[in-house]
Amino acid sequence: MWDEFEKIERPGLQAELAIDNLKHESLAAFPAMRDCDWAGSLVEALTLDPARSRATMVQNLLKVAVCCGTVELIDAQITQINATGLFNRKLAAAGDIRLEPNFQLFDTATYDGQLLWDATGRMITAYLSRSRSSEQAKERAERTYAELQCDSHEDVSIFLCTEADYCDNLVRSKAFYSDYTRVGLVLKKLPGHLQAAYTAFKTRRKESGEWSDARGTDFDLFANDIEIIAMSLPSDCWDEQGTRQSLLLTIATTLTLNARVRLANLAGLHQVTTAGTTSLSESADSVLIAGTLMKGSHHSGSKWTNEGEPSFSAVRASESAKHSSP
Repeated sequence: MWDEFEKIERPGLQAELAIDNLKHESLAAFPAMRDCDWAGSLVEALTLDPARSRATMVQNLLKVAVCCGTVELIDAQITQINATGLFNRKLAAAGDIRLEPNFQLFDTATYDGQLLWDATGRMITAYLSRSRSSEQAKERAERTYAELQCDSHEDVSIFLCTEADYCDNLVRSKAFYSDYTRVGLVLKKLPGHLQAAYTAFKTRRKESGEWSDARGTDFDLFANDIEIIAMSLPSDCWDEQGTRQSLLLTIATTLTLNARVRLANLAGLHQVTTAGTTSLSESADSVLIAGTLMKGSHHSGSKWTNEGEPSFSAVRASESAKHSSP
């Protein structure tokens, strides 16, 4: 636990996380601990070494709290700290706080004293949790979030967990993204073929009456849909753009090199041919590979079964006719 206290040296995210961890560990070890007890323990630990800068900061904040003398005035200082990162330093100019008239109000034996210590603890936490420059921290968190990308649908689960952590950092830096905004931003970070699959999924659900607007505006529902869709896709088999036409061109030029393969009807492309000849099985297998990757698509004039798969018998018949022709 002491290691966490050592992390609290200056205001910032590290201090905020350390204080949060300390409070949870303290409450776990001492379930009966009150908020005022926690505040007193925090002050005592941070001022143990008066030569350290954190001790000076906490002592100044204690002076502010005592000079305020009421929960309402301390809360006003917390609001100011959250907005500007600063507290009223004129209030911190007091001398020995034990000589201040309000000092006797901070008696934890009284209910009002407990509330004052609770407010004091919240003010210290607010100040230490602030960034050295709130705007810089916000910009840094937004920049980090903007750079986050998902390059493969197979990495979606990890991506969503990372995105959640980055979103927590945004909240801590006082940046707020609504669920609707977050859904739109995350969708753009996904690979193209997964975006297309989500659009198709959404369209099918609307046609069947299973779609609700909440699925596109509630981030948790959206994330569940994206993860399910990603798991339903085959292993990485899409090009960087995620476009089916580019994919079929790649298949035609790499898997069936030196083959005369006709994919015009399958992809709506111009006839793709290569020099040389090929066996009946090679051509049929190439068409079946393309058909498998195009599963779910229906193109007019093509020989597809009802499930979106190419008819093997139709491919065989086509190949037989081609090889029997002069």
